[in-house]
Amino acid sequence: MAATGDRATGMAALAAPPGAVAELIEGTALTVAADNGPVQVVAGSLADLVTVADRAGQAGYAARPLRVSHAFHTPAVAAAAPGLARTLRRVELRPPRRTVFSTVTGGALDPAADLRDLLVRQVTAPVLFRDALEGLAEICDLLVECGPGHSLSALAEQVTDVPVVTLDAGASSGGPVARTVAALFAAGAVRDVRPLFANRLHRPFDLDRPPVFLTNPCESAPDVPLPRREPAAERAEGQAAPPPPAPSLDGADPLTVVRSLVAEALELPADMIRDGDGLLADLHLNSLRVTQLAAEAAVRCGRTVPAAPPRLASATVAALAEAVADL
Repeated sequence: MAATGDRATGMAALAAPPGAVAELIEGTALTVAADNGPVQVVAGSLADLVTVADRAGQAGYAARPLRVSHAFHTPAVAAAAPGLARTLRRVELRPPRRTVFSTVTGGALDPAADLRDLLVRQVTAPVLFRDALEGLAEICDLLVECGPGHSLSALAEQVTDVPVVTLDAGASSGGPVARTVAALFAAGAVRDVRPLFANRLHRPFDLDRPPVFLTNPCESAPDVPLPRREPAAERAEGQAAPPPPAPSLDGADPLTVVRSLVAEALELPADMIRDGDGLLADLHLNSLRVTQLAAEAAVRCGRTVPAAPPRLASATVAALAEAVADL
């Protein structure tokens, strides 16, 4: 086509309805090369394209020149058709095995259609994308764009209400493929998705497994008993306040208490907890849980619970016990 097509020709996309496009190109040699629904593509001489782009701007329509070398799908490239016809005569073509909608005719192909003739006609014939898409949407529950990008999907969403997904072939992420497979599975077109995960690392997920609700650490603070103080107004004048009840002691030193509490939190034997183990780095406790353990250890050891939580997030078991002993 580069050698036989008319020079100084090109194409432009107009975001305007068909009627408005017909008015914009009136009086020029431009023709509609593609009816894409919300966007019409016109083609012809570069001079006429500049004229129509100015008209579109004045009418409030967006016009965008396409980066192409010739005015494809117009008579400007008709000289390429005979060479394509000769090549196609040497190619074996088989009738389509499934329903195919043609953008040359705008409708479903007859199984006996002359495919070579259609391929030659499409060189100079306009692309009837909107007509073909509307016919396809009438018999489909889901549309899938199989090539790279999502330009056709964007057009389809403005032509039909049938859901559209895209494979976005060659994308850096597997997200588009996963979404497409999920949509096909939901539509009943794909019943087994295991081939998608063959020979690749994945984690099986049992859809029938009963849900397990995890507990928020903020909702599981230890129940720390606080001494009850009798209001001063209720005490007899001159009567001293009774001493607070003694806390429940474990009868052990702070290190033993801390080790026991940490072991209980981790559901491990106490002898597996070493004095030098880091509470976060080695035992994988979070800072909130460490603060809770410090408060509980203080109560069990008869110490005063600190008003402000100590900075123990990076401490070891022994350091936590030492902090409790210093209270």
